[in-house]
Amino acid sequence: MSMQSGLSKRLRWLWLALLPLVASVSAEQGSRFDRTLVALQAGTQESRATFVDIALAHLAAAYAEEAERAQVEPSADGQLSLRWSQAVQRYANQLEFARMSLEQGLEPSIALSPLAEATVSVAGQTLMLTHPRPDQQAVYEQQVLESFCQQLDCGSLTGDPSLSVAEAPPRPAAAITDIRPQWSFSVDGSSCSYEGIQLLFQAGDHSGVLRKVCMALFQQASELLTLLNRQQQYGVMIEWRQLALLPSSQAEQQTLQLNAAGDVILLQMPLLYEQPRLLKAIIPWLTARLTGQNYHLSLQAKNFGWQDVSG
Repeated sequence: MSMQSGLSKRLRWLWLALLPLVASVSAEQGSRFDRTLVALQAGTQESRATFVDIALAHLAAAYAEEAERAQVEPSADGQLSLRWSQAVQRYANQLEFARMSLEQGLEPSIALSPLAEATVSVAGQTLMLTHPRPDQQAVYEQQVLESFCQQLDCGSLTGDPSLSVAEAPPRPAAAITDIRPQWSFSVDGSSCSYEGIQLLFQAGDHSGVLRKVCMALFQQASELLTLLNRQQQYGVMIEWRQLALLPSSQAEQQTLQLNAAGDVILLQMPLLYEQPRLLKAIIPWLTARLTGQNYHLSLQAKNFGWQDVSG
């Protein structure tokens, strides 16, 4: 069996592992990635070429990384690991060759099967937009969309001009140096407040811990608000019951699940990740702020284990 055949079988196996996740989702009701692909099928050649180039670039990088990983990770059969690494690297090169065909002006096509299998065709080659690691497929799709939507108005592309990025730019997240909490102290305890969120501490809690927790909460809540705002402007539906921070294979990063369709964001929010109840607690504040409303949220630090902490 040739390396090309072995690689193709491996890719088909990877795709089969993904089918249960997407089989029940039609393109029309699917993720933002699926809806973007459908829109691109009826879009301009230029928009399709831009998307395919970005998608293949990210995919080629993923397969090149996978080839390098296969070389350094221990294996019971070193020769087999080496041959697999070489086969994956050849596929990464094939993806790059397809990108070169785009530079020569060849028109790409995009297909999405009833089971939401995404493929692109360039210069007679049909390539699946499938990450080599199934648990990173949603992150890959999100990265492609982030890059693509920086160049085109994805809100209009997917059929909702009112969500045009050009017309409604997201407010920037507050940098940690820009956050100025309001502090209040009494014999009963203390509190910090920022943008409608108040965190209450009991008397005797360590002041250094108070400041660290408050700054982390306010910075991550502000960043999360900005990211969700941007996703809504891209036409992504935020399903609050589905909102959850999940582990990621990327070091020190998490995956934020936005809805049941599979839209995700790769981010770094250790405090909210370590405290799932805290993420749920700030959802009313997030929903209000996303609709332009003020909202006062009062949280007790003791409910999250931040009390009676000594230096």
